[in-house]
Amino acid sequence: MSNEINTETLTTLLKADEAGVLNAWVDQQLAGSTFRSDRMSRKELTEESQHFLRLFTQALVSQSVDIQSPPWAPARQMLEELSSTRAQQGFTPSETATFVFSLKQVLFERIVSALASKPAELAGATWTTSTLLDRLGLYTTEVFLRTREQLILRQQQEMLELSTPVVTLWEGILALPLIGTLDSARTQVVMESLLQKIVDSGALVAIPRGFLEVAREGCPSGRGSTLSQHPNSDCTNRQDGGGKGPTPEYREALGVVGRHSAFVIGRAGLAAGVDSRM
Repeated sequence: MSNEINTETLTTLLKADEAGVLNAWVDQQLAGSTFRSDRMSRKELTEESQHFLRLFTQALVSQSVDIQSPPWAPARQMLEELSSTRAQQGFTPSETATFVFSLKQVLFERIVSALASKPAELAGATWTTSTLLDRLGLYTTEVFLRTREQLILRQQQEMLELSTPVVTLWEGILALPLIGTLDSARTQVVMESLLQKIVDSGALVAIPRGFLEVAREGCPSGRGSTLSQHPNSDCTNRQDGGGKGPTPEYREALGVVGRHSAFVIGRAGLAAGVDSRM
């Protein structure tokens, strides 16, 4: 049996009892183990379900079973918004996809009831319904995972920015209180933050200050050691802001600042920086 006939049968069933399908679908979701009553009310669930059911029915009228085709665009957009929202609210991929998959049982029951005496039509309509909902359910999972990845990347960037603050100590004096590992990614953020702060404030002195482990390929971590303990080591990887001065990584970073502003002076120590500015 053709997909056109199957979608037409499904469309007829949905239009004939839209309210009944909606209520049964909502009740099934509420009774399921994946429903999060702590994050969603029955009213919200009903509104989302009703919206999707109407878009689903409208797309079926086109008799297309390709969810990437234009008639399915509104339904896809609705699922994208739902998946993105639930990803941000802390739902799991399974909980999100179940929104679509849970519609199967409700529709199967009505298909069986309407086509019990027509085995061929029953099999075709069941297959088409299952295929459509499987594709839509997988689509929600793809969108959910993509949104979660973007959220994680944004959080990582925000944490990186918070770990590289630029503080105004005095008029014309900026400090970079850095603690932890200084790798290439963090150095880039440091420089972007510092350059922007210099442009905004017109500062003349930048003071990198802190206790850092500089990530350098091929060198041991040297945990517990400081620059003053290994002044001649090629693999020195700790910088004490009040000690022997900036490491090569600091000098390179400060050189970048210098190329952007001829008046910026790099100082490794707080006292040296303030004295230079005064």
